[in-house]
Amino acid sequence: MLLFFDYKINEVKLKNIVLENENYSWFYYNLLGSYYYMKANDNEALSYYYEALLQYQKYHNEIREINTRSNIAYIHNILGNYSVSLRYTEQVLEYAYSSKNELYVSYLTQHYLFSKYMLDRNDEIKDFVDIISYDKKKLNIVSAIICILSLHEIDPIITNELINIFSYDKDIKIIEDYLYNNKNSINQITQTPYLVRLVQKAKESEHYPRIRKFFYENKKNQKKFFISKIEKCYKTYCSTFSFC
Repeated sequence: MLLFFDYKINEVKLKNIVLENENYSWFYYNLLGSYYYMKANDNEALSYYYEALLQYQKYHNEIREINTRSNIAYIHNILGNYSVSLRYTEQVLEYAYSSKNELYVSYLTQHYLFSKYMLDRNDEIKDFVDIISYDKKKLNIVSAIICILSLHEIDPIITNELINIFSYDKDIKIIEDYLYNNKNSINQITQTPYLVRLVQKAKESEHYPRIRKFFYENKKNQKKFFISKIEKCYKTYCSTFSFC
């Protein structure tokens, strides 16, 4: 098992191990996938994870099959194949939520929401947040940022609730400042791979209607009738200006 953590091992040696140990090829294919992932060779990693998946299916190893599907989903997100990533994530989401591994649940939720956001499936993100009800075991900081960026125009109540729940995090404060005050503040956000792409997507859609100021001004006392009126105003605004 120590081999699993030794990513400096010679790749030829790893491939020879696979050839010499056919009965354990599932383990070594997965190892090779991790090896190439650590070397930032994502396409090569993906090819070995797919091979590992076939082996797990052959030997009916359901748990490892689920974990490998999670790895495949993650790499497809890295490569920008969001639809494929979403499909693999959805295949394992139910199992993940029955798991006691909170870190696994948190990161899989992040992959799931990230794919949805990059595919502009914001209504589905809203439905998802409604179901999990702000569960911090499922929503990490990146997931919270995804939900805030996705929902700030269509559901300001959820947006403000998420901002309040995660207000202790500096990146959440940056996102709040970006949405309601200073556009340039988003450049201060932590530069992780997911957050960098979230920022890029946010900048690409910087036609945010000025109408959102009304949402924010009523933040402390958001009544349903008020939101209804604003939504009507928002629709009128969007029908007036083609760039919406």
